[in-house]
Amino acid sequence: MKRMINYSFSFILVLASVFIWNCSGQEEKKVVGFDLNNLDTTVSPADNFYEYAVGTWAKNNPVPEIYSRWSVFERMYDANASVVRNIIVEAAKAKDATPGSIKQKVGDFYATGMDSAKIEQLGISPLKEELDLIAAITSYDDVIKHAAHMHTHVGAPFFNFGSILDAKKSGWVIIGMTQGGLGLPDRDYYVADDDRSK
Repeated sequence: MKRMINYSFSFILVLASVFIWNCSGQEEKKVVGFDLNNLDTTVSPADNFYEYAVGTWAKNNPVPEIYSRWSVFERMYDANASVVRNIIVEAAKAKDATPGSIKQKVGDFYATGMDSAKIEQLGISPLKEELDLIAAITSYDDVIKHAAHMHTHVGAPFFNFGSILDAKKSGWVIIGMTQGGLGLPDRDYYVADDDRSK
C-alpha cells in the first residue's frame, strides 16, 4: 500500500513539475488536466484517495439541483452545449448565409424546430405519409418490407446495430446489437392521471 502511495505521490509531483515548468514565462496561464488546488491535503491519501484527489473541488462545486451528479465532465458538457447552441442560434439569425451552405441549413433546421405555432398548426400532417404506409400493412411480408424502409429512412423499429469493442478481446471491434424502438417511456407516462404523473 505504501508503495502505491509513493508512486501516486511521485506521479503527482511529476505532473506538478511539468505544469510549473510549462507555465513559467507565460503571461496567460492555460487550464491543464490536473490542478493541485483540487487536492484536499487535510485527508490522507491512504485513508481516502478520492477525497484527497478531488475533495477541495467537490466542496467548491456542489451538485446543482437540476443534476443528479456533478463533475468536470458535466461542466465541460454544459460549456460545449452552450457554445454549440450559440453557433446554431447565430446561424438561425443570419440573413446573409449562402443558400445551400451548412450555416443556412443548420439555421433553417433550428428555426423550423423552434416554430411551435407552425408545428401546432401542422399537427400530425407531416407524419401522414409514414402513417399511411403503416396502415397499408396487411401481411407479414409487408411488416418486413416496412421495417426495412424504417431502418433506411426513419429509425430503428426493432433493433439497432453498430460497431463496439469486444468485451473479451479489447483489440477487436465487432458488431453489436441492441433493442430498437422509439426510446419513449411507456404509455402510462402520457395518459396516467395519478399524483405522481401530474
